[in-house]
Amino acid sequence: MVFDDPMRITMVRLVNADGTEMPMERGTGLEPSLEFHAEPAPLAPGSYTVEWRGLASDGHAMQGSFSFELAD
Repeated sequence: MVFDDPMRITMVRLVNADGTEMPMERGTGLEPSLEFHAEPAPLAPGSYTVEWRGLASDGHAMQGSFSFELAD
């Protein structure tokens, strides 16, 4: 994920269409950054949603999500 201002990501999770959380390894720590990286285990074809929460550099709590689909 890429942000306009430094963000401290406090929670990130990847869920499939059934709501099952998929394991992910954080590629970046908890320090504020313009980019955040996390790598999931190999994923099967299907729909997935990434949900995240964090703190902006001014201390405001933020959250968001985005979805993607893997085809066969």
